[in-house]
Amino acid sequence: MREEVAACNPCLKISKKVREKIPARNKRDRFMSLEEEDKLFNLGLVGSRAHFRPIVRLGVHLGARLGELMAIKRADINLSAKPFSVKLRSKGQDVKVEVRPNHVLIPKSKNGKPRTIPLSNVAKDIFADLLGDEAGSDYVFANPDTGRPYTNVGKAFGAACREAGIQDLTFHDLRHTFASRLREAGVDGITRRDLLGHSTVEMSDDYTHSSAESRLRAVQSIADYRKQDYSNFTTNQDSETSVRIAS
Repeated sequence: MREEVAACNPCLKISKKVREKIPARNKRDRFMSLEEEDKLFNLGLVGSRAHFRPIVRLGVHLGARLGELMAIKRADINLSAKPFSVKLRSKGQDVKVEVRPNHVLIPKSKNGKPRTIPLSNVAKDIFADLLGDEAGSDYVFANPDTGRPYTNVGKAFGAACREAGIQDLTFHDLRHTFASRLREAGVDGITRRDLLGHSTVEMSDDYTHSSAESRLRAVQSIADYRKQDYSNFTTNQDSETSVRIAS
């Protein structure tokens, strides 16, 4: 209705008896603190789970969904000084996507559209190390036994959290962490929307977009998060009341 595609809400036609049986959707506000991040990497992601460290680190520094991370191929990463273009099929149409230097391509976001994410110095170093290894698969995060993307990351992440004494934290909460740190650093809602791959924010319309420079500054703020003291940070609040990340 907000997008003027529908004249009314079809859910209103559902009977009250049926609506009462539909469980309420609880939106999570959980994100990882710096203390929990230290515990996770020092106590949880060690030993047999150490190979998941780059995935979790990129979850914090890219804000990508787990499925998006697992779908990244080596050819999707541009660490060169020149851009390249990729032709993709999106919502029944052929689209051409430019992947700028030091960007990674996410071929399909949850909204069905491709997007690119700029890489902070931390993310660049992680990808450079990963691409430096001998390629056994087109995928960056592949099980060496199958050559296919890992399927047990969520389970391993949960086990690492338990080992580190961290409660009620899921891999998807790393997206909450990314969004929360962006907001705490004063990054505007439009830039957060574009980095997270959301379709809309309440304060903007479909004709408003962030610049490449603002997105780069935003991801770099995540890399520099530990260096800053945001306890006294103040900024003009935009009209977006909160960042809610859909699962």
